[in-house]
Amino acid sequence: MSEVAVRRATRHDRRVALELWRALENAQRMFRMLPVAPDADDRFLASFDAALELGSQCFLIALEAGTPVGMAHCKEGRPSKMSDVLGIEMGRVVVAESHRGTGVGRALFNGAQEFARERGAAVIAARVWSTNEEALRFWRGLGFDPFVETLVRPVDAG
Repeated sequence: MSEVAVRRATRHDRRVALELWRALENAQRMFRMLPVAPDADDRFLASFDAALELGSQCFLIALEAGTPVGMAHCKEGRPSKMSDVLGIEMGRVVVAESHRGTGVGRALFNGAQEFARERGAAVIAARVWSTNEEALRFWRGLGFDPFVETLVRPVDAG
């Protein structure tokens, strides 16, 4: 495998980003409690377009030999409503199945760290399904620790 390059997405990456998002949704289907909306593709593209317009967000695209092999969405926010500490949340992180374990995820994280430094953020948070053991191992291997756990249940669960 050749070296992985990470860059910020542009409008020209719209189709590639949608394909990567679809791969992510397919891989995460088993972890979802709630169904994906029928217009999810449109919602994703709207969030992609908004991120390109806002300095407080970006999509990162990982490339190997010019071929897109991963993506991450980074957005600025406050990890706690009771603190002024600025953070960057990483979400929609996906690595092509053929490239998992090759450093693509770490390269995306490094790109997010660069974005966080530029924004003056103190922490980076990663959104992970609590039952996705593979992803949890990856993030913990990068030094991430649990911060808040959201518990959910259907209204009429009994």
